[in-house]
Amino acid sequence: MREAATDYNFAEFWIVMNKLLLIFTFPMALVAGIFGLTLGIFFVILKLLKRLTTRGPENLLNAKAQFLETLFTFLGFISRADGRVSEYDIARTEHLFRQLRLKGESREKAKRDFKRGAMPGLDLSETAAAFAGFYGVSEAPARMIIIVLISFIIGNGRLDEAEEKSLFEIAESLHMSRSEVEGLLRSSTAGAAFKNSQGSGNVKDHAKAAYQVLGVKPGASRAEVKKAYKRLVSANHPDKMIAQGMPEQVISQANGRMQAIIAAYENVCTGNAWAK
Repeated sequence: MREAATDYNFAEFWIVMNKLLLIFTFPMALVAGIFGLTLGIFFVILKLLKRLTTRGPENLLNAKAQFLETLFTFLGFISRADGRVSEYDIARTEHLFRQLRLKGESREKAKRDFKRGAMPGLDLSETAAAFAGFYGVSEAPARMIIIVLISFIIGNGRLDEAEEKSLFEIAESLHMSRSEVEGLLRSSTAGAAFKNSQGSGNVKDHAKAAYQVLGVKPGASRAEVKKAYKRLVSANHPDKMIAQGMPEQVISQANGRMQAIIAAYENVCTGNAWAK
């Protein structure tokens, strides 16, 4: 009987101790939970404040200036891909100045950035980090940088191997995958072919280029074509570029790409007698 009573008292003792432990630990857990929640809210507020700050008028102007600085620094790097900057490189850079309507100090600044990019030993990661300081991890600004660079290197209808290698190095510094850049290369090259074949009378080549602009194979289903079209429109819409704070001069480049995407989609739909 004594052993039974002792066991009972011991069991009762542990029940009481567990209850006391719960009473003491619950407030501690509650405090820890509140602290964790408060800390989480604090970081969210910091992130929101940072976003609001970067979207302020002054910082927006700085972001646009940084975009152009990054672009022309990378252009200098690509131009020197074969070891020297040629007269042709200078001529096509001047052409881009005119396309982007750069004048006065903006033009001189772009020239200085180009020369700095063409200097041996350029640290791509440093340039990319400065760019990310304004645009963060958003994909659209980095993609637009690559699109303009692609337009630069295929301007004469050919793709130089050394320049292509430099392009992939730049993309890597911007944390873009090789497959994504390859897709942009195919689409941009096809866009140039699509534009050049327009009105040439070669319907077959024109249609083939239209499919390539959309990034789908000839004979793709209506659903596949429409899905590819929507994805491209979403990724390249000028309104998205404006919202990201990209320079107005570059928005015109995005408009040109959008027109090519729309024209290619209309060509594919017309060729297959699909309603748009």
